[in-house]
Amino acid sequence: MILVQLSCGKDAVAQMASYILPIASTTKLGGVMVDGTSVIIDKEGKITAVAAIIEYSDIVYCKEEGANGDPEFWRVDMTGVVNLPIPIALPANLVIEPFSIGFKRTTNKIIFGAETRQDGDRKRYIYTCNLDGSELKRIMEVEEDFVL
Repeated sequence: MILVQLSCGKDAVAQMASYILPIASTTKLGGVMVDGTSVIIDKEGKITAVAAIIEYSDIVYCKEEGANGDPEFWRVDMTGVVNLPIPIALPANLVIEPFSIGFKRTTNKIIFGAETRQDGDRKRYIYTCNLDGSELKRIMEVEEDFVL
């Protein structure tokens, strides 16, 4: 009887130098860039997206009857002390119409409805402008049942 004992052994040694995964791009795999403002990693390694918070420094509202009897937009600060009209220079024969079309406010713009003042052939439009009334721009003509 011949007894032969063979054994194999292999040791794996982890790389000792620290390795930083490159930031991922559209063409190569990589890691996540953590800047603390949009993505955070806790001490257990859990990755969390930070919610974006939009803070407005004032409120935009619409007065149904402004200085000339037509609707107009106003801005009031959060204390209620500064309350000023937003001077929007619409083309002739157009008035702000935020009640049937609606209006929205973004961080720096107002999106609102306007309509012709003349009787008969009524046309309605969506306009946008900066919060100070500048850079007025017509976006589109709207159908009767359109609401923002």
